[in-house]
Amino acid sequence: MDDLLVIEQVRQGNRRAFETLVRHHQGPLFQYLGRMGLASEEIEDLVQETFVRAFRHLHAFDPRRARFPTWLFTIAKRLALNLLARKRPVRDDLDTARLAGSALRPDEHCDAPLIKRRIDDALRQIPLKYRSPVALAYLKDMSLADIARVEGCSVGTVKSRIHRGKQRRSVAVLRMRNGTSQSPFRLPLGDSLYAPVRPAPGPQLRHFA
Repeated sequence: MDDLLVIEQVRQGNRRAFETLVRHHQGPLFQYLGRMGLASEEIEDLVQETFVRAFRHLHAFDPRRARFPTWLFTIAKRLALNLLARKRPVRDDLDTARLAGSALRPDEHCDAPLIKRRIDDALRQIPLKYRSPVALAYLKDMSLADIARVEGCSVGTVKSRIHRGKQRRSVAVLRMRNGTSQSPFRLPLGDSLYAPVRPAPGPQLRHFA
């Protein structure tokens, strides 16, 4: 899809055209905010607010400075950080006791939703400066240059943060695995556990009709 063509239609007065942008970009936004450690209700609210702000400030979008998805994720990240700042701060060190308490029992190893919840619990232990670029790196449409623009740092810094973030996540997952006392199992860490939430189309579109 040509985002710039659709954006030009919106700027010329076709407000309904913005719904095309919503449908195209809401899935990646849900994935990103989910990996940031937010609850389902919070994710839905932030996705909605991200598109509302993008719609209201579409006149300020400059394609010479960034692609539309990059601009959109910058809005989403700021909203997420503001929300997370109002919640309990995430410790920079990994909370071993909490992770051990989240360890899966051998009889739970085939329960994909439960495994995802345990992995999410580990992801919440990663400091935000690592968590956000790692979450963005999962998105196939985001290059390192795009992530650097969202994060407001250099590509080299982004590479370093992604590497360190994945290391910290791996440590957390290993601590969860070591909490089991019987036969070990392999945690499925692929994107299959992070399928995007499928929101009802109504709430995401009601402001643009």
